[in-house]
Amino acid sequence: MKGAFSYTSVAIAGLLLLLRIVLWASRPAAPTLYIPESVVNDFRDHAPAVVPSPPADSIRDFADLLIVALAQANFRHQLRWDAGSATILVDGQPDIGVADMYFAWRAADPEDRRKLLEEDVRGVMLNARGWWELDEVRGLLLPMVRTQERFAQVKAHGTPFGDGLKLGVVINFPDSMVYIGDPTLTRWKTDFATVSRIALGNLRQRSPRPFQEVLPGLWESRFHDHHDEARILLVEEIEGLKLKGGAVAMIPNRDTLLLAGRDDAQALLALAYTAENAVAGVPSPISMTPLCLERHEWKPCLPAASAEVRERFWAIRIVARAMAPM
Repeated sequence: MKGAFSYTSVAIAGLLLLLRIVLWASRPAAPTLYIPESVVNDFRDHAPAVVPSPPADSIRDFADLLIVALAQANFRHQLRWDAGSATILVDGQPDIGVADMYFAWRAADPEDRRKLLEEDVRGVMLNARGWWELDEVRGLLLPMVRTQERFAQVKAHGTPFGDGLKLGVVINFPDSMVYIGDPTLTRWKTDFATVSRIALGNLRQRSPRPFQEVLPGLWESRFHDHHDEARILLVEEIEGLKLKGGAVAMIPNRDTLLLAGRDDAQALLALAYTAENAVAGVPSPISMTPLCLERHEWKPCLPAASAEVRERFWAIRIVARAMAPM
């Protein structure tokens, strides 16, 4: 039986990781979006005066720091920390998930942390506003794919997608995203299907040549703009790749979408190794469940182009189940 930790496997994984670093450095820049003047003015109005504070040594310390910064910015809602979900509970508003903010804070240079905290505060306040007019933000709507748990946390509207995921829509501001929920749809007097079509059109417009072949048979969305996972919705473009046996996709995190042919054993093995590297150390992974494109729809599947492929993806399925919340 071929072991997952053979020298060959380790060497391949190392080469793939090096390749991802090189590709990330050469990624195409996302197109510049037009931001309405009213949105720009509102950003200025919500620019908080955050006083520099000592480093946050734990996620709880960071949550306390964020709560203080929100109070300084006149965020008039009751806030309390919930350790079980690692969120700040907000009276009458979507809860604030702080894991991504905290890990970005820890990774940032100390001189950049004040700016990061200001962006986090601004994003929370914009999300709390929740009354943008549709015509005002039409060009900023984008689709997104996240876990069902994330949708419940932010009280966003979503439709089932894949295995344990949902498809939703966000308003994509320059340094934050506002999730679209049922109250917003009611205010706009429209339905989710209409908003989704607008968002998908925007994503397609900002995704010239959305997929690049990074290894023989292995394709990837390389924008790294926090919307790569949503490019799994560009079904026409994916079908145009003519992948051997049809497309298999994985979205381990929001900056990674990987594609390979269902009958291409070597490309599938490369996809598996790359996905495992992409999910390692990520605070909020999305999914390690492979999806197969069948009749224009994505469905969970177990690739089996060879015995080795089947064994590898069976192991990944176990990892995916371990990642899923209890």
